[in-house]
Amino acid sequence: MSQLKIVECHGFTKDEAFADLNFDPNNPAIPGTNATQAWNKAGKPIPGTLDFKRFVIQQLEDKTKMYPGYGIHIVMDPPARDVRKRPYTIVNNKATGTREWTLQYWIREDVLDTTKFNALKYDEYGDPDGTEEQTVIGVVEPGIIREICNSKAEAFDKAKELTSQTHKCYSILAVKTPDIAPIAAYCIYTPSSNAKEGTFIACGIEKKND
Repeated sequence: MSQLKIVECHGFTKDEAFADLNFDPNNPAIPGTNATQAWNKAGKPIPGTLDFKRFVIQQLEDKTKMYPGYGIHIVMDPPARDVRKRPYTIVNNKATGTREWTLQYWIREDVLDTTKFNALKYDEYGDPDGTEEQTVIGVVEPGIIREICNSKAEAFDKAKELTSQTHKCYSILAVKTPDIAPIAAYCIYTPSSNAKEGTFIACGIEKKND
């Protein structure tokens, strides 16, 4: 069921600020999606008040016809774009002492493709002896790590439990991890000193759930 959403968003660009919304408040095909000037003319009603909601509904009726998936936005505090060509800092995390490595099993939530096919099987002399069904499993889209276990048996049990609860697929990865300084380095986003996130109010009608 679609419904009106009014969300405060932050980002160095509008694309970044609106990335996680379930409607588009900045569609170039819709004139006037930037309703900042109209909001100023209306006396800048305060977000969260009834006057602001009335303003938003009127804007949506005029500009998007309240169509699901579209909206408008108001620039409350404009962003200052990051102009650095290399907006990052690498910090090396050196280990003190000698690392001892242990084997862990990471359970990753993946999208898997399972393909079954009939393959020839052979007898002890190497001659064809009928067929047998075989399965090839591939990772279509790797997901996030859900659990970390210290043994394969524990990982099997946890993966079964997760699949039973979520009805999703998982891969179990064998990973060598050190006992000290497991993070080798950090890559930190470091924008230019005058860069600043902007603040926007995005208003729209969410897309209908299929």
